[in-house]
Amino acid sequence: MEPERPPPALVSDVLEEIFLRVASPADLARASAACVSFRGLISSPSFLRRYRSVHPPLLLGFVNRDGFHPVEATHPSAAVARGVARTVDLSFLHGPQGWCAYDVRDGRVLVGHKCHFWRLRECWDIAVCDPLF
Repeated sequence: MEPERPPPALVSDVLEEIFLRVASPADLARASAACVSFRGLISSPSFLRRYRSVHPPLLLGFVNRDGFHPVEATHPSAAVARGVARTVDLSFLHGPQGWCAYDVRDGRVLVGHKCHFWRLRECWDIAVCDPLF
């Protein structure tokens, strides 16, 4: 009698299509931790690009002059937003410089403030910061 052959390995293209259908980033992270080959596939730039195009980032809250405001408890990403609210540091917005948040993308915040006038023109200082680090 012939020994049993192991089941055929799933082709990486099929695995990629399966992983693209995983809706929760937390579940995707768990899948990545399950196997070295899964981690290699899930962490590849091409897969992450496709995943982000299929699953846009969740709304965690908004930033204004008063700081970060997480989404309300009824929102599906409220638990994650509360964690971000505990971690985020926007204390520099309240300084004497009068920094304002103008835009947020991929977790980074574009801030700016008017500085002195130079030859009757406004001068702006701008910076991009990552408030989680």
